[in-house]
Amino acid sequence: TCMEKYFNNLDLKRSILVGDLNIAPRPDDVWDHKKLSKVVSHTPVEIKHLKKVQNSGPWKDVVRQVIPDGNLFSWWSYRAKDWSTADKGRRLDHVWATPDISTCVSSVIIARDVRGWEQPSDHAPIFVVLPLSFSSSSFFEFTPEFMRFEPEAYSLKWYKQMLGICGADVTTVCTNKWMLGVRNSFIVGIASTL
Repeated sequence: TCMEKYFNNLDLKRSILVGDLNIAPRPDDVWDHKKLSKVVSHTPVEIKHLKKVQNSGPWKDVVRQVIPDGNLFSWWSYRAKDWSTADKGRRLDHVWATPDISTCVSSVIIARDVRGWEQPSDHAPIFVVLPLSFSSSSFFEFTPEFMRFEPEAYSLKWYKQMLGICGADVTTVCTNKWMLGVRNSFIVGIASTL
């Protein structure tokens, strides 16, 4: 593939690849491996090519590094009347890092609740915390309580609060927990068409 050739010609270090790659590579990245093995996004040929691209980096799947086992989805079809109960999802969105920094990832969460918002994307954002100091110690973790998203959270006001840019135009108080989370960190978020 073109991507494979491109990455083979680079000496990648301290790099991150993030994207909606539209391929769910593992059996536990889809709701039913057997039923979906002949469906676009989970066919053997797609998985084979995605693996070649991943190995050409070489790239490490940091989401599965932190959450190694069990069904894990970032996408649910609009066709399902009750997508959450049916839970017929796929993990189509990926965050990969080069080996020199992949072990430094301190936290990963797929914000599934966002998929339940009014007029949502069919994808849920993935958040990855990577300390910029590249130390392996985990100084911050997302918790389910911490990651309860509200649609208003995606406003400029929220980002200013999160990053500690508080002034007269921001009425809420900056939280120490967010400041700890973003200080000396790089947060990757996939927010597909939110």
